[in-house]
Amino acid sequence: MTWKNRLISYTSVILLGFMVMGAVQGAVGWWDCRQAVARLPPVQLLEARVLAHRRGGSRSGTEQVLLGLDVQMDWSTLWHWTVRQIFVTVVAEWNDGRDRAVLWDRVLPSRNATRMELRNIKAKFPLRAFEDDALDGQEVRIGLQYMIMPYLARYVSGHVKGKTQLRLDLPTESITR
Repeated sequence: MTWKNRLISYTSVILLGFMVMGAVQGAVGWWDCRQAVARLPPVQLLEARVLAHRRGGSRSGTEQVLLGLDVQMDWSTLWHWTVRQIFVTVVAEWNDGRDRAVLWDRVLPSRNATRMELRNIKAKFPLRAFEDDALDGQEVRIGLQYMIMPYLARYVSGHVKGKTQLRLDLPTESITR
């Protein structure tokens, strides 16, 4: 056997070893993420209130509602050795879940940033009702969703138990703050 054949053989064995180690780490990381989700506590505080409301009048003819949020949650139980970051969103659903909007989002890049205590923040994105829809009188469910992004495994996503209900009883005129 020549030195080139030996080099190719050794390289192949080393690459196969790395592939096996990567597959094992991916499977263990995915399992660890699933186990951490089972230990996730319910949300401590999630409140929403109407900050601004605008009806039609714009080029798009949409109705928009901007909400203020209070969020308090500890995500440290999701963090372990395979997690790179956690993506958290505050989501609103109405019309029996047919309409959904992201109100606010954040990436938690490290274990030090897993405690969220946000008071009186303005939602990044407004609720919008297009054309024939109306937001007035709708039951809106506010909830937290997450996506765990490990270094080497499939993403694990879900929602936090304990949803907040908010009924939008909007005034007939537009309000801005």
